[in-house]
Amino acid sequence: MNLTCWGLGLLPYLDQTNIATKYNYSEGIFHPDNRPLIGQALSVFNCPSSPVPKVIHRTIDESLVNYADVTAGEVVSFGISEYACSAQEQHDASGSGNGILPYNGRIFTRIADVTDGLSNTFLVVEQPGGIDVYGGSKTVVGTSIWPHSRIWVGQHRLALRGTNREGVGSFSGNCVVNCTSGGGNLYSFHAGGAHVLMGDGSCRFISENLDVTTVVRLVDRADGQPVGEF
Repeated sequence: MNLTCWGLGLLPYLDQTNIATKYNYSEGIFHPDNRPLIGQALSVFNCPSSPVPKVIHRTIDESLVNYADVTAGEVVSFGISEYACSAQEQHDASGSGNGILPYNGRIFTRIADVTDGLSNTFLVVEQPGGIDVYGGSKTVVGTSIWPHSRIWVGQHRLALRGTNREGVGSFSGNCVVNCTSGGGNLYSFHAGGAHVLMGDGSCRFISENLDVTTVVRLVDRADGQPVGEF
């Protein structure tokens, strides 16, 4: 089964059985069986406050990412996701992948593995933008080069990279909420913060003023430093 992250595996539980049963899980996302499916917009993965188009069209550059069943220069359509699995609490160039939902199916986390407590640990976070990169002022400042991210069938994950308030300086700043939609930080088009889904199923609105250290602790499922009120 070729599950790259979390969205594809949820389809049967999101009234998307038609897509889930047609999808060829033994093949890659660009396989001819899957092409007509990955280009569909699924509203469950979209934020109503986001101005971003729900389907993006990417020209594949194999010098960046080499996939089977696709050639360089080919244009492929994708349905986007504006929510990311909490995978890495990465805040420097290494990152350890200690979120509840590590991507690519590398680790299957059990509830018992979340020793900081489900109510203290992020599960899913807001991360809109599609292929456009938005800065702290909610304006487009660039374009993402990766065709496998920000889509419901792909590796849409959280990986903290602190910047300044306008999203400048990856790994060199203290802002990881609403400063940039690029990289792997939290972002939203809401004023003052972003929504997160906690491991216990509760939804929280977190302040964009939370520092990197606090957010890292909220992502890491087992660092022994659970955060209470935030």
